Amino acid sequence: MAGGLGKGLPNTSSRANRNLLAGSSWQEADPSRVPNGDDSAEEATMGPDEAERVRNGGVLPSRSFDEASADLVEAVANELVSRRLSLAVSESCTGGLLAKLITDRAGSSAYFRGGVVAYANDLKSKILGVESSVLDAEGAVSIPVAAAMARGVADCLGAEVGVGITGIAGPGGGTDEKPVGTVCSGVALHGRVVAWRSVFSGDRGAIRGRATQEALRRLLGVILGDP
Repeated sequence: MAGGLGKGLPNTSSRANRNLLAGSSWQEADPSRVPNGDDSAEEATMGPDEAERVRNGGVLPSRSFDEASADLVEAVANELVSRRLSLAVSESCTGGLLAKLITDRAGSSAYFRGGVVAYANDLKSKILGVESSVLDAEGAVSIPVAAAMARGVADCLGAEVGVGITGIAGPGGGTDEKPVGTVCSGVALHGRVVAWRSVFSGDRGAIRGRATQEALRRLLGVILGDP
């Protein structure tokens, strides 16, 4: 990365950024479902408190979606800059919303490489390198596909950090196994991937917004966990 990457960008405390990550409950899912043995997979389960948190904007209950998202983007930006990391994102159900939120912040070109919106499965394979066998076996909305999207976009766009989001925003397309609101996402850092599954309530716009904000929150957590 360029030597002047951090110029003109404010520094914030990693400890303060960690405060944005409080209040979540997560359970481990089967790691064997994620390609490559050293990756990890998690599945989100929401109790009443967690569901209320999501209904109120996903991360900061007393604040609007825009305000909470801006806080997360600011925190992610500062952590990327301080660690001299670049970011690329791949999106399906969110349709570029994550890239929009990231680039709403002035100065994002210092760390944001770009994004890919891959709705069609063949594009997930051709551009992001998701194996067709994984798509056939697991479906497009699955932890393994999200993990492969995260790793693939980082490789494709030459970034140290990659994010992948795939899901069912509705109003149609849901099944008993994967209802509307099911979103699988992943974050790759230097090739290692953490991926998870969440189920969000609300209409199409709300599901897309909550999925995007949760991806930002988990992205921040992965970056902060990097030594």
